Amino acid sequence: MLCPYCGKSVGDIAGACSDCKHIETEEKAKRKSENQQASLKHKSDQKLVLLKVIGSICGVVLIGLVTLLIATKKPTLSNENFTTSTGTNRALCDNHESCMVVYLAPWCPSCSRIIGRLPAMKNYLESNTNSKLEVVVGYDSPEKIEVFATKINFEVVYDRGSSLFKQANLRAVPSYFSINKNLKVIAYTRGYLGPIKESMDRMIGNLNLD
Repeated sequence: MLCPYCGKSVGDIAGACSDCKHIETEEKAKRKSENQQASLKHKSDQKLVLLKVIGSICGVVLIGLVTLLIATKKPTLSNENFTTSTGTNRALCDNHESCMVVYLAPWCPSCSRIIGRLPAMKNYLESNTNSKLEVVVGYDSPEKIEVFATKINFEVVYDRGSSLFKQANLRAVPSYFSINKNLKVIAYTRGYLGPIKESMDRMIGNLNLD
């Protein structure tokens, strides 16, 4: 066997000769140090990736929670006046003790399909309860709102600036929400309402809450 550093014979045992032993020892120490540093860097990179993943997950969860809180928040509406399809200016639900609001938008196909159900909804609600049905058309240009409102055969409230849509924290149309005498939103749903009687009863069942 020959010494890998100087070429001298070292007998049957592989490795450095006695003169070069210190070189071998230094190289082994250097390789060990490099391996340790590489291992530490790998672990550090893994931790960094893990922290980024955790940060991303936390961010998504936080956004989801904020969105959920906003979506489920039940606000109290301001007592402002709105223009109606009959040319009057009045408060939402005309200061009625309890009220169910149907919010529609001209560009929404589902809203157009609901128009045919509105008379039955109004008749059931106002004949069987002490509540009022209020139809609001908004979230579009004033011209389109007024044209759409002509398709409904009773008085409609115009939400020309979408202020009611924002106040009620609505996220879609059609939307339905019930408010009590203090203008607090008590119940909310959207999309297809289902059978009229069951839906109306569910929406106004707790309107006496403060």
